Amino acid sequence: MPNEITFPTIHLNGDNAATLMENHDKFWQAITAALDALPEVNGRNYYPQGPAAFHGAMAMRRRWAAALQIIQTDQNAIMEHIYEANK
Repeated sequence: MPNEITFPTIHLNGDNAATLMENHDKFWQAITAALDALPEVNGRNYYPQGPAAFHGAMAMRRRWAAALQIIQTDQNAIMEHIYEANK
């Protein structure tokens, strides 16, 4: 199922395009930083628990990365919408 995104409407009673773009860009940068900061999975930290622990930790890291990438993709779409609406 594709992501459903509710786009902001730029109008006189709301934030202007520059403010919206600044706020969403700041959030996009934070998500990018979070992706860059995801901890690497070192097998030596998990082997005492057995082989399944390392695979579980890798799956968890992939799940976290995928969730952040979904948010980042949504933010890209919102920022593109703001840009296009302000042309």
